[in-house]
Amino acid sequence: MVYCRFALTDGMGNPSWRIAAAVRCVAHLIAEGTPVLVHCSAGMSRAPSIAAAGLALATGEEAGACLARIEEYGGVDVSPRMWAAVVAALRD
Repeated sequence: MVYCRFALTDGMGNPSWRIAAAVRCVAHLIAEGTPVLVHCSAGMSRAPSIAAAGLALATGEEAGACLARIEEYGGVDVSPRMWAAVVAALRD
């Protein structure tokens, strides 16, 4: 088991490099076929955002479509500022 911790807050204030590192880590594990669990305190905003972006990076799908797929499995309440920061990190 590998444990990777990326201290992120909802909304603004996260360094873009930290968001990008979290997304790339998830994307790499997905691309390698490694089971991945992404979680945050409530599992409503940060975890779905990072998971969707990692899935998008690994598969080439659009990040919004990946987030919509994740929403099918449970409650999601993504912070608009967090999502904007994650999408911006995908562009970098």
